Amino acid sequence: MSYRLFLIDKMKIYKRKKSGVLVIVPEGEITLDSLSNFLIYMKNLIQNDSSKIVLNFSKVDYIGSLGIQSLIEISQLTKSRNGGLALCELNPHLKKVLDTVSFEHLAIIYNSEEEAVSALQDESSLT
Repeated sequence: MSYRLFLIDKMKIYKRKKSGVLVIVPEGEITLDSLSNFLIYMKNLIQNDSSKIVLNFSKVDYIGSLGIQSLIEISQLTKSRNGGLALCELNPHLKKVLDTVSFEHLAIIYNSEEEAVSALQDESSLT
C-alpha cells in the first residue's frame, strides 16, 4: 500500500493505513515552526481515523523538546481512546534523547515499522 503525502508548513508527512494501524512518516525537522500544526494534524487523525499510531522517524532529522512534549500528548490521547502509540526507526540521537526522558513508559520504540505495526495489531500490547 502506498503512502499519501500531506504538507504541513515546511514538513512533509506521509500517511498510510496498514491492518487498522495508521503509519505516519514525518519528514524533516519537528521544530517550533511546524509543531502546532503537526500536533493538530495528529490529534485529528487520532480522533477521526485511528487511535493506533506508528510514528516512523526514519526521515526526521531533528525534534526539539516541545516536540517530545507533543509526543507525550499524542501517546496519552491514543491511550485515552483505547489505542496506542509506537515509534520506530529512530536515529541514534533521538533514541538517546527519548531514553533520557524515559519515554518507553509512554510508547514502545521498535527498530522496524513492521515490528511496530505488528505490536499495535496485538490488542494485548496496548494495556
